[in-house]
Amino acid sequence: MPWTRNTTLRLPIYLAATILLASCGTKTDSASDLPPPSLSVACVVFEPIPGSTDDTTETLRAIVAHNAAWDAICDD
Repeated sequence: MPWTRNTTLRLPIYLAATILLASCGTKTDSASDLPPPSLSVACVVFEPIPGSTDDTTETLRAIVAHNAAWDAICDD
């Protein structure tokens, strides 16, 4: 099969894709030691909400539910 422009460009593209995909691998001994990314991000982005005496009962219930969920997921 004669080398054409399409076939000569395929090899560098395949090599680049292979190198990029291989670099996505984890470097830890065990992936199970790490928390799921969604949990670790949630614990950094969200935090417990302080209540206020001006909050309605419905708002206070939502705050308690949010804080309980945060404690269950993020609290050591």
